[in-house]
Amino acid sequence: MAAVLAAVALFYAATTLPNIGNHPIAGGDEGWIVSASTKLAEEGVFGSDLFAGFFGADRHYYFNLPLHHLVLAGVFEVFGAGLEQARLTSAFFGGALLLLTYLLGSRTAGRWAGAGAAALLVLLRLNLTPFTGLTLTDLGATVRYDLVATPFAVGAALVLLRRGGSPGPADAAGAGIVLGLGCLTQFVAAFFVVPLALFLLTTPAAARRRVLHAALFAACTALPFVPYFVYAAQDWEDFRGQARTVEQRSDFFSPQFYIDNLVSEADRYDLALDIDTSMSPAELFERPSARLTLLIAGPAALAYAAVRARRGSAPHRLLALVLGCLVLEFALFESTKRFVYWVIAVPFLCVALAEGGRALLSWRPPSRPMGRAASIAVLLAALMVAAEGAAVGIRNVSDARNATVYATVGDAVREVVPAGSRVVTDNRMWLALPDLETRSLLLLFYWTNPEISRGETTDIEGAMGRLNADYLLLSPLTKEILAKLTPADSERFQRYLTQKGRLVATVAGPPYGPIEVYRLER
Repeated sequence: MAAVLAAVALFYAATTLPNIGNHPIAGGDEGWIVSASTKLAEEGVFGSDLFAGFFGADRHYYFNLPLHHLVLAGVFEVFGAGLEQARLTSAFFGGALLLLTYLLGSRTAGRWAGAGAAALLVLLRLNLTPFTGLTLTDLGATVRYDLVATPFAVGAALVLLRRGGSPGPADAAGAGIVLGLGCLTQFVAAFFVVPLALFLLTTPAAARRRVLHAALFAACTALPFVPYFVYAAQDWEDFRGQARTVEQRSDFFSPQFYIDNLVSEADRYDLALDIDTSMSPAELFERPSARLTLLIAGPAALAYAAVRARRGSAPHRLLALVLGCLVLEFALFESTKRFVYWVIAVPFLCVALAEGGRALLSWRPPSRPMGRAASIAVLLAALMVAAEGAAVGIRNVSDARNATVYATVGDAVREVVPAGSRVVTDNRMWLALPDLETRSLLLLFYWTNPEISRGETTDIEGAMGRLNADYLLLSPLTKEILAKLTPADSERFQRYLTQKGRLVATVAGPPYGPIEVYRLER
């Protein structure tokens, strides 16, 4: 058992850690997150200069929940600030999730199921991201809230299973606090409140005791938010202004909100499945692990967990409640349809798959050929998952060796942009330009959107005037973002660039460039 877990952990480390500061390509969210954590570590101010001037964002930060930033600020205090340090923090949380998934599987169906769940977490290619498609390899090497929140959710489930499915008040309170910390990291962790509360309400105890435990759990989940609410209340208008930038729809009292979400839920899985009606027969066998899991094995494993739950197994009841509720809550309440948020369900899915596979291997039906066929099917599926996961993981190690050194992108820009200049560009460039005043291109969208900036709304020229920048950096990512402007605003931006900008250089190459450097009239 120890050898299996060691091999799984080694594969995770080997496919995640090499050249982690440069591979995979830096993302805009990473620059955004690290900018706020760095300022907190270096200046003691929780804010981001990327958004200076926008509802006090450089003085008090409300764009995202704070716990991940606090963790990163602590890491930066000790090890210095940088993309590599931030990504290594994600890798650590990925390792913690790996261990917790093993413990959850072991508590559900024994150590071999735990080892199988851990192996699936590392090897199962679900394509939550467009990199390797391996959940931990990709998210462990990027700076994201959702991965960091997931160990808290699994930890809360483990606390409730600590007494074999008969939790006491201390367990309910402890699980609530642990989950509350996850919710203080990323909003999707709040989707666990319903299934874990339902688990407490369905335990074999007196009705009054069950209700008390569920209420205690809910109250303790909210407890970590008390300091944050106090912090937000100090500048409530700025909090509301920054909160309006969130892309999630929030018209929860409109029936159309739920209808739209349900109709568009299939879009969430497009990245994973990539199924098209015009596909050739050969193309149907691409992405085999994700298609087999999400279309066949996953629903079957959930059904088996529900059957075991009806027979009185508390761990299976928790597993069925979590998976069933998460799928439904994502469909009803999460409007952006980002598949990466689904990472919070993946550990539980891996446990259900490992337990379902274990059950089929030990199945002894009246017909021996039927049992043999079931065992062969499980072994073939496991081999397919392992082969696909190993192949993309090994290729990722090779890609990491050849990755562009991120610092060279900043060096290329600084050859033509003097130190201390103010530049407007995409968020990920902040990480490469520590000696420049970098402002986020997203402010063009925020300041020109009356639903966000309300009384401070202006036009494109007014927004550029507020930015008061010396240079504009147009990278491929920047152009991709600008393509989302309305046709009218896009025309105004091009007119502004023609009148006030002068192309002085084109620097850097793929994957970050070419970057067009424009000198602006301030």
